[in-house]
Amino acid sequence: MTGRMLACRSGHALATTTGMSVEPCEARREREFLLAMRELLKATEQRVDLCTNRRKQQRRMLACRSGHALATTTGMSVEPCEARRECEFLLAMRELLKATKQRVDLCTKNNVICGPLADQKAFAPETTTGMSVEPCEARQERERKNTMGKITVTKDCGGIQGLYVVEPTVFGDRRGYFMETYNYNDFAEAGIGCQFVQDNQSASRKGVLRGLHFQINHPQDKLVRVIRGEVFDVAVDLRDGSETFGKWFGVTLTEENKKQFFIPKNFAHGFIVLSDYAEFCYKVTDFYHPNDEGGLMWNDPDLGVEWPMPEGMTDKDLILSDKDKVNSSYRDYLASRNR
Repeated sequence: MTGRMLACRSGHALATTTGMSVEPCEARREREFLLAMRELLKATEQRVDLCTNRRKQQRRMLACRSGHALATTTGMSVEPCEARRECEFLLAMRELLKATKQRVDLCTKNNVICGPLADQKAFAPETTTGMSVEPCEARQERERKNTMGKITVTKDCGGIQGLYVVEPTVFGDRRGYFMETYNYNDFAEAGIGCQFVQDNQSASRKGVLRGLHFQINHPQDKLVRVIRGEVFDVAVDLRDGSETFGKWFGVTLTEENKKQFFIPKNFAHGFIVLSDYAEFCYKVTDFYHPNDEGGLMWNDPDLGVEWPMPEGMTDKDLILSDKDKVNSSYRDYLASRNR
C-alpha cells in the first residue's frame, strides 16, 4: 500500500522504528464515525425490511388519510400517508448508508496510513483510503484559535508564548450593537486569569507614535484595545530566559475589528496611530509608579520592528514625545542588564 504517513505532532500516534504505520487523528476520528454509521445502517436495514415485509403481507393500498385515495368496496385496507412516507424515507436512508458502508469497509481494511518514516516531514493531506486529512500544521493553527464563551482567542501570536489576540462576540441589530469587552470567567478559561486594577485611556492624532515602553520594577500585564480609529500595536519580548527574547509581534487594532491584545509582564509596548484620530484603552494589573518606566527606540535596527506608516506620511513626519526621542537602543539596554 502506497501513501505518506501522517503523524500528529501532539503524540496521538507515533511511528516506531519497526516501520509501523501511523494513523492520523483526523483519519482515526473519521473511521470511528463511519463505524458508528455502519451500526446505524444495520438498524435501518432491519427497520426497512420490517416495513417492506409488512407492506407485502398486508398488501395495503398507498393512500392518504385526507382522502386522496380511499379504500374500495372490495374491503382492501388503506395505508396511511405517515406509513408510506416512513417507508420511502427508510428506503432512501438504506441507499445512503450502503454507500457509507462501502467507505466503512474500505476504511476498516486500510485503517492505517502506510509510508516510509522519511515521509513524516511531508505531512501529506491525502491517504490511501481516499479520506482527506487535515495537515498537522493546519490543525495546530486551528487549535491555537479557541473559542471561550463569548470570545475567540488566538494564542502565542507570532510564536511568542503568552501573547494573545482576543476577538469578542458582537451582537448587532438595527439599533446598533452590544458586546462584552471583558468577562473574567471567559478570559480565565482562555488563560488570562490575572486581576486588573486600573483602566487607562489616551487620545492621539494621526502619526503619533508612543513607545516602546516597559516597567522596570513594577511590571504590568496589559489588555489593550481601540475604541475609535486605528492603530498598529507592538509588543517586544523582554522576559528573562524567554526563547523569543528580543522578538516582536504587531497587530492592527481598530474600532471596527474590536480586537484586544493581551501583553504579559516584561514586554516593551508601543503603538502608532494610522487614522486621523484614535482613542486607546488598556487595562493593567499594577498601579502607575512614577519613575519606573524604561524605553527602547521605536526604530532600533536590532529590533527591526516593521512599523506601517500612516497614509501620506514618512518616519520623519511621526510625532513622538521628547522622552521617546531619546529612548535607549536595544544594545544599550542589553548592556545595562548585564551590569
